[in-house]
Amino acid sequence: INAEYGGDLASVMRRRIECLALCAAVCVRALHCLPRSQVLATLSYSGSKQQLWVRSSARTHMPDEGIWLLRQHPALLEWHAQLSDLSSLEAGSAAALSLGRMGAVALAGGLDSKLTNLEFQGQMGSVIRRVPGLERDFLYSTTVHRDLDELALENLRRESCYAAHNLWVPFGTVESDPIGLVLPSSVNRSSEAAAYHPSLTDRTGLRYNPKHQWIWFEGMRKGDMLIWRSDKVYHASFALPNQPNRTRSSVDVRIYWSNAGLST
Repeated sequence: INAEYGGDLASVMRRRIECLALCAAVCVRALHCLPRSQVLATLSYSGSKQQLWVRSSARTHMPDEGIWLLRQHPALLEWHAQLSDLSSLEAGSAAALSLGRMGAVALAGGLDSKLTNLEFQGQMGSVIRRVPGLERDFLYSTTVHRDLDELALENLRRESCYAAHNLWVPFGTVESDPIGLVLPSSVNRSSEAAAYHPSLTDRTGLRYNPKHQWIWFEGMRKGDMLIWRSDKVYHASFALPNQPNRTRSSVDVRIYWSNAGLST
């Protein structure tokens, strides 16, 4: 070292330290730019609170699981452009019905082969808005649940309803509290379905099992739509590490399919 650097050992070590610090800074910046492969989340199951890993999914179409993601859908972008007042987005409104029809057209148009012979009859459930500043008291639900259990679906089928789907649409880039979904293939509903709340008798809640596989879709934004089967897919929102506080703005609607649309 003395021969090569003129005997200035302190200068050599200083250069090496500076080089290592620069490399470390570059690596940190690169890591911030990479997608999160998985996130450690805290979620409330029936009877317990759990910390678990939620994996970022690159697959957007999972018909066997009853999960689909539409990215930058042209008709949905146009819908956003025409929606001037979020407070008008209520159950029975023209904007909500238009959103429901959009999801139904996408599903029947090829996303779900089981629905190609069905017709959406304009039947919709509740419209749930999560808009900071617009709703007086709103929460992102961190309780693991599905929206319909077997009894509810059976009652709906007696009224000629064949299936139900949730449509979840963000109004901007999702930087906090995204939706996590449990892959139905990792759930044993016969033994793990539970009441959503101890005082209730429904089976929309879920008991914890470490075999549950959680996924989320990173980078959702205006123009995207997340669709899932209302009776199959357990879900909840979860906090991202170092996220902004309560910034996510979204709407969730449910559509029902009528047996009247079945071809003979």
